[in-house]
Amino acid sequence: MSGTTPVGDDDMVTEQRTSRGGEAVRSVVGTVLFVVWLILTILWVASIIHALGEGPSRHSSKASSRSC
Repeated sequence: MSGTTPVGDDDMVTEQRTSRGGEAVRSVVGTVLFVVWLILTILWVASIIHALGEGPSRHSSKASSRSC
């Protein structure tokens, strides 16, 4: 050996152990966040479609008619 570190050195390996309860909590939190994100995205897209379906804003025409 010429003093070099072998490629498969065990010092670089880290092992992270989690309990089954921790994995369950992580899965539930991830699922809840995903569902909330999905619902908010659907509501956001629906509001855009609704706004586009109304056409030009009625508020601007009311404001211009009052100034006359």
